[in-house]
Amino acid sequence: MSKLNLEPLFHPKAIAVIGASTTIGRFSNTPLANLRRFGFGGSVYPISTRAEKVEGWKAFPSVLDLPETPDHAVIALRSELVPGALKDCVQRGIPAMTVVASGFGETGTPEGERLQEEIRSIAAANSLALCGPNTLGVANFNEGSVSIATTNLPEVMKGGDVAIISQSGGCGFTILNRAWYAGVGVGYLAVAGNETGITIPDYIDHFVRDPAVKVILCYFEAMRHPAQFLESAALARSLGKPIVVMRAGVTEVGLRAAAAHTGALAGGNKVMDAVLQQYGIVQVNSFDALVTAGGMFSRFGVAKGRRVGVYAQGGGMAVVMADKFTAAGLELPPPAETTRQQIHALLSDTSPGNPFDSGGQFLSTGHDLLVQALDLFAADDNYDVIAYSAFPSTGERERTYCDSIATAAERTSKPSLVLQYRAGSMTRYSEEMFRSRGILAVDHPEAAIEAISGWAEFGEQVRQGGRTATVPAAPKAARDGIRQRLTEMRRQGGKVVLEHDAKQMLAAYGLPVPRERVVHTAAEAARAAAEIGYPVVAKLLSPDLTHRAGTRTIELGLSSQAAVSRAFRSILNNAKRSVRGLRFEGILIQEQAQSELELFAGVQVDPLFGPTVMLGIGGIFVEAVNDVVFRVPPLDIGMVNAMAAELKGGRLLDGYRGTPAVDRRALAEILVPLGTFAQDMRDHIDAIDLNPLIVQPGGKAISIVDALFVLRPAAAPISTGKSS
Repeated sequence: MSKLNLEPLFHPKAIAVIGASTTIGRFSNTPLANLRRFGFGGSVYPISTRAEKVEGWKAFPSVLDLPETPDHAVIALRSELVPGALKDCVQRGIPAMTVVASGFGETGTPEGERLQEEIRSIAAANSLALCGPNTLGVANFNEGSVSIATTNLPEVMKGGDVAIISQSGGCGFTILNRAWYAGVGVGYLAVAGNETGITIPDYIDHFVRDPAVKVILCYFEAMRHPAQFLESAALARSLGKPIVVMRAGVTEVGLRAAAAHTGALAGGNKVMDAVLQQYGIVQVNSFDALVTAGGMFSRFGVAKGRRVGVYAQGGGMAVVMADKFTAAGLELPPPAETTRQQIHALLSDTSPGNPFDSGGQFLSTGHDLLVQALDLFAADDNYDVIAYSAFPSTGERERTYCDSIATAAERTSKPSLVLQYRAGSMTRYSEEMFRSRGILAVDHPEAAIEAISGWAEFGEQVRQGGRTATVPAAPKAARDGIRQRLTEMRRQGGKVVLEHDAKQMLAAYGLPVPRERVVHTAAEAARAAAEIGYPVVAKLLSPDLTHRAGTRTIELGLSSQAAVSRAFRSILNNAKRSVRGLRFEGILIQEQAQSELELFAGVQVDPLFGPTVMLGIGGIFVEAVNDVVFRVPPLDIGMVNAMAAELKGGRLLDGYRGTPAVDRRALAEILVPLGTFAQDMRDHIDAIDLNPLIVQPGGKAISIVDALFVLRPAAAPISTGKSS
């Protein structure tokens, strides 16, 4: 992983702006205007051949003429002039720079790509911390080092312990402005642009290690450096530092737009979702959910639980909130009986539940009774977090409700926030009041609920930690032998590895396979069946018929010598009728497993993350139902448990209508080594299909009764999910 030093970028003592202009509002002026506005205390050097001063600072014709070496240079020149400016920075010894200009790789033109490669080479050869190109830059709001090339900044600023990383400038500033409006303190902003030098994982790595940062908010359209991203995410997970992600390009139209915008590669959405969850990254679907999650981690740290106490103004709102919180996977336990009795003694017209509808009796007596009731509700030990919903109202009613909510939120020691449906002037008082009193108040309650869910899920993952499945790796001699066999198969033009060979390779990694024999005559088939023990299954082995459905080339439940001999001849005849010139590699005689449930497992090679393990409900329904979940190896038993829980048909694995639950360790003894095998053989195998996995009676044993590998073409490049 890149170990670029980003300290000069975020904590410079001196900054140069190359191409500085006196024209207000231009990209070449705004970095200097922002440094002045935010009170940067270091030295500032405009570089201009036309002006003597810019924004009050003396200008110099070149960085080579400066009285000291800046830590950071902002290059605000046309794209074709950037390589020359970079070389001057290298000669001067400047360690970090931001390239504002567009016109590079994002254009998709040969000239743009040539220029981008040129500046990439200069940066790499000199270990430069290069932000961009095609970026608005970076900012440290805590120290006033704000060299951002935009005026799109809020009037009221508040530093803090939140760091924002965005591929897009427009989206980055949307997040920043929404955060400041909500009272969430942002200390750092990085607009990554084309990531030619510093990548999003580099920024993550830097902020993960910064003790002044509590939470990282990240927006991206597609992932350019997947392996590096996973390293940074793993570091964040090990340190317990939350990363909250919003990504775009999740629809076909969005993917096309993302490609046009960033020139980046986007992997499968289901795989991306699984990877983010696997690495403990909170994923949300809106800017407001992103900001709210950042505010919760910043103010309250890691969640202690997912039990939410919800206050709702009115019965209808209570029903709505109950639905929305429950749908988000949050728990709404009722208040303790003592809490109910105490609240009822204060507000006789309500029978408090959760959500808690306070009724309206207190409106005639002032807000004290409601505050006391809310205090009692928040103090209940059944709740880890308190959410107060506030809907539009006017006049004294608005003040009574909202002042009571604010007072209760200030007085509770539990994490708390306000979910507000704003309505212009009708809610102007409450908006300003919540903000002035430092209460996290979120417009769009749905976004807030999504954020609470992600916040709680992260806390749960931190508390659970990880457990490693005790499945030994294959011996080195076995790994080397399998690689040699696969290499030879590919060299000879093979496209698949058929069932028996595939299962023998998996068995070397400890995966459970049934007893079976490959035979070439009816007599051999009968002898093999007798040795294995009845009943048996007979299956065709041919690279020309890898999927046997509808071909009558598999027979089940064979319980005698005569039945086996007849099945051999029937299968062979059916196969020859199905495919002219069939390549016959034998018939597999296999012990027949009793089935309690059929599952599917496999591996696909994702264009970003490489080998990816799949689990689903199996048999003939795997494609029709499409109930499949993903993880990137290496796996552990905790991940296997999570995969099983995510399946829509996951109840089937827990025991359904009297059937036994599927033993998770037995499932792990397949999926964990399957992931290891896929990683070890990623140079040779494009896909693995284990369908079905037979869960045997009792649920304690699982057997791989069918297997198929799809080989990589001999000349195909290796897809490992590593950074390009």
